Amino acid sequence: PVRRATGKTVIAKLSPNVTDIVSIAKAVADAGADALSLINTLLGMAIDIRTRRPKLGNIVGGLSGPAVKPVALRLVWQVAKAVPLPIIGMGGIMTGEDAVEFLLAGATAVAV
Repeated sequence: PVRRATGKTVIAKLSPNVTDIVSIAKAVADAGADALSLINTLLGMAIDIRTRRPKLGNIVGGLSGPAVKPVALRLVWQVAKAVPLPIIGMGGIMTGEDAVEFLLAGATAVAV
């Protein structure tokens, strides 16, 4: 495990593209992480209607920005209720009010 390999601060960034983020957060906490960062991008896709093919070379890609904020807030809230680690909330933060929402959802800090 990483915790045994270093004395440095370990912050695990969690993906929203999972079935149960709370169980993953608990496992990361049990493994010795110092804090959690969530969320990473949501998987998304775009199709060119003229060519009828995916617009992205990898077919799917990471969706970020204001559209992910409601999902990010919910996941921060769920994890904050279940895991006693500091949480860095991120995802769709565009204004100071957005940042306050993350803090009210249980984040200890925010990242933009």
